[in-house]
Amino acid sequence: MTSQNKSFRPQSKVPDLPDLIDLTQTLIRFKTMHSRLDQIHDCINHIASILEAHDIEFRHMVNSGSPSILVTPGTHEFPLLLMSHIDVVDAPDALFEPRMVNGRLYGRGSYDDKYAAALSIVLLLKRMIQLRQAGKHQTDLKMGILITSDEEIGGINGAQEVLRSIRPEFSIILDGGSINEVITKEKGIARVRLIAAGQSCHASRPWLGKNAIEMVMSDYAKLRRHFKTQQDTHWHPTVNPGLITGGKIINQVPDHCELCLDIRYTEHDDIQALLDRIEKETDSELKVDLVEPVFISPPSDYLSQIKALSKDIKLGYEHGASDARHLMPHHLAGVVWGPNGNLTQHSLDEHVEIDSLYLLHERLSRFIDQL
Repeated sequence: MTSQNKSFRPQSKVPDLPDLIDLTQTLIRFKTMHSRLDQIHDCINHIASILEAHDIEFRHMVNSGSPSILVTPGTHEFPLLLMSHIDVVDAPDALFEPRMVNGRLYGRGSYDDKYAAALSIVLLLKRMIQLRQAGKHQTDLKMGILITSDEEIGGINGAQEVLRSIRPEFSIILDGGSINEVITKEKGIARVRLIAAGQSCHASRPWLGKNAIEMVMSDYAKLRRHFKTQQDTHWHPTVNPGLITGGKIINQVPDHCELCLDIRYTEHDDIQALLDRIEKETDSELKVDLVEPVFISPPSDYLSQIKALSKDIKLGYEHGASDARHLMPHHLAGVVWGPNGNLTQHSLDEHVEIDSLYLLHERLSRFIDQL
């Protein structure tokens, strides 16, 4: 991991505070897919240039090719960390040209998660202006921001790495929820593969071989029994067969098949015991590629302060996961929060409701003022 600290002498004139919507649109125009690492670096460099222009000290880190930006008061312990990311899932070129229609901002990353990077920057710069007007400095900040570029592929080189070196009292992951729903828990993830080895032969005489695809299908039916529970809330373990490979030609019994499974689980599930049962009950080889923890925030007085911002705010949960899970190994408190996006992340219709984004800005500004 490479890291570079940036500090700057005050300029004669600091630029005006960027407009929240304008900055979000600027960030959307960067095609920050993981197939375009050059665009990811260009976007992070653009953010760095904004911080430089406003005389903000920051760390520009690169870990295994993934860049991140971290701003703190200069210590590893501080009250609040705002977390966001600028990487996005693949999209056609048209989605990287933002559009505003009927009170909504459309474009790849408008909701997941470039509004959040823009919002973090605007809130930080606004607070720095207030401090400087009072004759204070960045060391007097009660907040920091972390903008990463690998959340969509697991956050291993971004949030997971950076959170080892800092200890915020409370984190707000701006990557989910809605304006009146603050997320305090998210399901954990297990990604596993069933790998079957059969015996090939001509398709006209299948009794002479052993069909690896049929083996995997049979094993999937067995393990599926562990995921039958249905509730209105759907707060129970789920499994999705997301990718299958097997066979080379239609008139040959396949001797190899691999099924990739995405398992989500709750705090009530013993994921290791579940995987052990699956391994015992299936004939295919079970390969565990990834197990990530459930996110449940430890108790924090800061959560009460967030709820006090509006009588409309309720606590909720998410079936998906975010970089919030990387708080768990360090026992750090936090929540996931955001504006209204109508669950359009990763879709061709991705958008954020502009009024809700302004309302989130207002609520977070009040929250930061209370620190």
